[in-house]
Amino acid sequence: MQIDAILFRWLDILASLAVSFQRTWRLRRAAVVTREDDGFIVRRSGPASDIIAHIAAGKPIPPSTAAKLRSLFLIFELAPENIVIRHLNVPAQAREFAAGIVGNQIERLSPWPPAQTIYGLATASTPDDAHALDVTVYITSRAKIEAAREALATCGLVLGQISVKSGKDPGASDIVLWTPAASTATSGVQSLPRLIGAGLAAAICLSAGISLWGVISANGLQAEADDISARTETLRREEILSRRPRNLAALSPAERAWALKATSPAMILILEAATRAIPDGAYVTQLRLDKADLRIIGRAGDPPALIAALTKSKDFSEVRFFAPTVRSEDGNRYEFSIAAHVAPRENVEPR
Repeated sequence: MQIDAILFRWLDILASLAVSFQRTWRLRRAAVVTREDDGFIVRRSGPASDIIAHIAAGKPIPPSTAAKLRSLFLIFELAPENIVIRHLNVPAQAREFAAGIVGNQIERLSPWPPAQTIYGLATASTPDDAHALDVTVYITSRAKIEAAREALATCGLVLGQISVKSGKDPGASDIVLWTPAASTATSGVQSLPRLIGAGLAAAICLSAGISLWGVISANGLQAEADDISARTETLRREEILSRRPRNLAALSPAERAWALKATSPAMILILEAATRAIPDGAYVTQLRLDKADLRIIGRAGDPPALIAALTKSKDFSEVRFFAPTVRSEDGNRYEFSIAAHVAPRENVEPR
């Protein structure tokens, strides 16, 4: 079976359940109207069958009675003498098509012309044959239905249904013969699956929209959370940088590693600071960094001037010669070896 057929079948089942639920809800507040010699009697539907009101034929009902009956679903029960009963035997497999079969044969079954005929039907299994179905057709004329409606309308009663009992037993089921705007109701029932499908489609679209909005909101919140986490980590590192080296021993190994990484001088920054401090006439042949100790080896015409230049820089401290200064082979310059302590990065002022 194809998916669309399954979907349509499912929608038909939902529509049938909705109609059954509506009918059950209406019958819970139903009242039965029967014809008596001098008028009508309204009884409460159910085993109790308490009499609610006596209504005289052709006279408007009192306002108090009208207010009492206004909230009830009124069912007029047609007398059995106004009904013609016919029986049909059809195959059991044709249960779903029983209404169509009766409609095709109503001209033969009814004593009135088809246009003047109103009928209802009930189906039951045949006791003697499990493969056959007994269809009981309850037929009346449209004139009798209209006469009953007009008589009750004169009294001020608005009917919701006209039916007939399927048997003499008080618990026998009702066979519906007429409801207001039956054609409209039938059209509404036929269109109910489409309405349910449209409602489900709208609900799915709404659910998809809400889900999409939730995903977008979640992504935005996640991005914001990541940004806050990054800022928190930055502040934590800055807090570590603000600690003095004497406090590093109190840190955990992971935090101590971050602190050492953060406070260790970067070679590119040291090279930039040394380049700014050393005069243009000097040449550097070696530049070595061991933790915070910097060693510079090179040639210059006036090595003591390098000591003064590096000392003036705030990036270096404890500047000194760590080896003798000797004249180079060309005799024009001196080979120098200078050691200096690199200032911690947090104390280096930005330029």
